[in-house]
Amino acid sequence: MVSARFNVSVLVLLACALIPLTIPQLENVSGQAMPITSFTRTPDGYNNQTGSFTLSGEFGYETRNGRSNVCMSYEYFTFNAQAGQSLQGNLQPGNSGKPFYYFILTSYPQFALFSQYGCSAPNYWKPQLFNSGSTLSWVAPEDGRYVLVFFTGGFYSGPVYFTT
Repeated sequence: MVSARFNVSVLVLLACALIPLTIPQLENVSGQAMPITSFTRTPDGYNNQTGSFTLSGEFGYETRNGRSNVCMSYEYFTFNAQAGQSLQGNLQPGNSGKPFYYFILTSYPQFALFSQYGCSAPNYWKPQLFNSGSTLSWVAPEDGRYVLVFFTGGFYSGPVYFTT
């Protein structure tokens, strides 16, 4: 009789110990992954509360008379994500009337290629246009480091807004 009580007690303790291990699995089954809310790099001067930042990066080209012109202004955010994790955000361009674009690179080495391509890069990565208030909704295809790039054609020094 003592042996039967001991066996039942061990089973109850074992069940109680295993319940916390199943909770993360049940969370994945429900399909609700944690949203991405922090970045490993943000633009200089990025304001978390308003979401404002400026496009401080530039690609240029030379004209025939030796002058250099800006063909693109850009800025970027980097973040880590697990497969299925989502990035949700609100986008708002500045008041310049220019079209703005964004794309998400699936690896940091792709950002190095973007930096080398310069003004021809937007055609390579198929950017998304936003010329008024818009939303960004993206899900990570796999675990990794990602780069969210914002840009517009030509020189632009005004604010752009991105909030998560």
